[in-house]
Amino acid sequence: YKFDQAVADGVILDLKYEARNVPQRLTSKQAIDDWFEVKTKGLNNFQQAVLRKRWATMEELMSAGERKQRIVASINLMTVAFREARPFVTLDHKRITLTVRLGSTQKKREQVIHEWHKSLLHQTVPPLIRKWEKKLGVEVAAYFLQRMKTKWGSCTHQACRIRLNTELVKKPKDLLEYVIVHEMVHLIEPTHSDRFIAILGEHYPSWREARAELNELPLAAEVWGISANG
Repeated sequence: YKFDQAVADGVILDLKYEARNVPQRLTSKQAIDDWFEVKTKGLNNFQQAVLRKRWATMEELMSAGERKQRIVASINLMTVAFREARPFVTLDHKRITLTVRLGSTQKKREQVIHEWHKSLLHQTVPPLIRKWEKKLGVEVAAYFLQRMKTKWGSCTHQACRIRLNTELVKKPKDLLEYVIVHEMVHLIEPTHSDRFIAILGEHYPSWREARAELNELPLAAEVWGISANG
């Protein structure tokens, strides 16, 4: 009974501290770089550069294995296809395909995928707002979706408006809901006062766990492979 098989069967724990929430520094950068070159050989230089910038140069992760999983996920879940038609995005069995005209720029691709992200959020956010308007006894005059570098959301108390980071589309729905509730509570109490914490705790008791999980999740890298479609 080999060690690797025992790990795969769940009989013993792999000796990588994977079960410990303690960041480690990778000690074999060359090995990771070599592995990276093999796994990304199907990508062009630009795509490799983007992916390397996101993952291959990261110094702190739970393990080398985790970094490999994230790189593979970034490659396998997204692809680009070319077709002489209006750009669009499809989702099929968790694979995202961005279809654009041949010669489209990276900026254009990013714009198309960003608008798609917003369309998904526009389907999900309004029902959640209506749900919590009843629970909290408040009314949201308007909500906005935008890229935000340092916040998941914000609230304009006097205008009764909230803003949500479009990166939330990549997070579990319950974490999106937590951010919405957090910002809507600000319509009652604009600061992070004891009153704010009390209201949030009353209506969303697991808010601390949700906040911790949200802040631990990485932002997804968008690296597009090339499809022969079209």
